Amino acid sequence: MRGIMPRFVELAKEYKGRARFVIVYCAEAHAQDEWPISSSRFNGGHGVVRINQHKNIEERTHHASLFRQNFFIESGDMLIDPCPENPYMEAYACWPLRIHIVAPNSRLAFVSDGPNQFLDDAENALLEVLGPNLK
Repeated sequence: MRGIMPRFVELAKEYKGRARFVIVYCAEAHAQDEWPISSSRFNGGHGVVRINQHKNIEERTHHASLFRQNFFIESGDMLIDPCPENPYMEAYACWPLRIHIVAPNSRLAFVSDGPNQFLDDAENALLEVLGPNLK
């Protein structure tokens, strides 16, 4: 997720007023106590990611707040998947990352297909939902 954040923020600004971009912060993809990668490559200059998997909602809320600050996410654009139940993650298979586009009629219009299909395909799907004259 950290690797696509600059483009995500750019798209959210570009489509502001026409689409709402929301992040659902769920389980940590590379928690140091489960699947550490010891990389800071995509961490926006904040060093190696050293986060244990969240054990409760307080820990997840704390890390979501840090994520929001580190990646300049505007207020209101982040939801938190309840922990340890993880209902969003379980229902939508979003670990480590999925992009969903919900059309104005509340229909799920797009679901990314894992790591190789993220923001470019999502933007194309968004344009289909919004209509070709709204870019």
